[in-house]
Amino acid sequence: MTRTRNNTLRLLTSLAIVMLMSVSLILPALANPPWVTGTEDKPAPAAITKRFEMPIGTTTPNATFTFYFEKIGVDNKTDPDEHAAIIAAMPGLGDITIEFDGETASNPSDKLLVTINEAKGTKTVVRESKEFIQDNTNPPWPDVGVYKYYVKEVTTGVINTPADAVNSGKSFSEAWYYLEIWVDRDGDTGPLYVKYVNARTVENQHDEHYDGQVGGVKVDPTPGEDRTIKTYDHIDNFSGIVFTNKYWISKGGGDEKEEESALLVKKIVEGNHPDTEEAEKNNNEFTFNVKVTQPDVIPYDPTAIPPIPLQEYSVYILRANGDIEGETKVTSGDTFEVKLKHDDQLMFTDLHVGAKVEVEEVVNDKYKPSYERTFATPMSLTGKATDAKWGFPRDVEPTDPGPHYLPEAATNANQVIFTNTRTGATPTGVDVDDLPYLVMIGLALTGLTGFVLLKSRRRRGA
Repeated sequence: MTRTRNNTLRLLTSLAIVMLMSVSLILPALANPPWVTGTEDKPAPAAITKRFEMPIGTTTPNATFTFYFEKIGVDNKTDPDEHAAIIAAMPGLGDITIEFDGETASNPSDKLLVTINEAKGTKTVVRESKEFIQDNTNPPWPDVGVYKYYVKEVTTGVINTPADAVNSGKSFSEAWYYLEIWVDRDGDTGPLYVKYVNARTVENQHDEHYDGQVGGVKVDPTPGEDRTIKTYDHIDNFSGIVFTNKYWISKGGGDEKEEESALLVKKIVEGNHPDTEEAEKNNNEFTFNVKVTQPDVIPYDPTAIPPIPLQEYSVYILRANGDIEGETKVTSGDTFEVKLKHDDQLMFTDLHVGAKVEVEEVVNDKYKPSYERTFATPMSLTGKATDAKWGFPRDVEPTDPGPHYLPEAATNANQVIFTNTRTGATPTGVDVDDLPYLVMIGLALTGLTGFVLLKSRRRRGA
């Protein structure tokens, strides 16, 4: 009896576990159905979302993006050879366009979202299309069934790049979305209507918004705020059929105009002592370590076929006498050394808007360093003669941690001016700048000596 009872308990326990596992699998499906729902009066709503990403500081250009629907088949009739006539008879949904007019919506009802990612140095402008099924009779559906399409983007979208931009580029989303449009009938003889719309990502063709996800991931095509389905990493209040495009520019002169810079680093030497003559000022060289990093939106993939390399930027040195030293190519992310004298300038002519800039000067105790930066929150900072290294980013006092992203600006407007002021050292080794403090110390010592002598005399007199 005991053995039988134990076996029965084990069996019941196993059945209970199986039932719990089954329920756990069913509940998510019930809580997250694979479609949005329409009625006889209004078709199931569905739209497309465009993420237009660019480096931080970039002015959003006017742009038009176009999307189209590729027919797959109806129900299980999807073989392009066997069911060619059925596929051809499927209604066309027509192209869908999404337009950007800077960062203002041409229609007050249009949804527009601008987000800034300080860590990545990117700005993303998001806009949603109109619903691509406006009513249940347009397009005309021939019969009930599940109509299947791919949604893709035309990779020749129009982006109006500024006339003075150089080294510009753009990329289009290569995403596909699998779309099922379920057409039903109102009763036995009523009109046809779009009852459900189901959208999924496609393996190896999903947008970077769903990076790392396998194909077949369910997304919510619902536009606006009428959300009925939770999705993976969705953009709040926008359709989950997301296409991401990228755009980048430079506002320098490019290879053709060495005198027109996207970024200018200038060296100035000043003095406050007769020893600082013009000859000394003009002969002293100061070492700078400079690194520029391309914006995050620009493609880089060494594993691609062919590989997509890091950007190379053109840099020149403009000497004080007006001579321009030949072009040097600097690779993104590499630190390079340059030596500048008084009134020399280091010029980047094609550095991208949104590039991260790091500049460090090696100084010595003969000079007090300072700099004025006109970009990335303009500021002026002054250091001490004991600063062996000076520049940005810097976490020590005075702090200027960054990151320092290059904004879109007029030619030659983005500058950083490093000024070194001679401390005025004398042949005796006494710094002229310290004389006021030495005088104060001397006066204090004189007073202290007089006080000690006076006290000593009083003791002897006693």
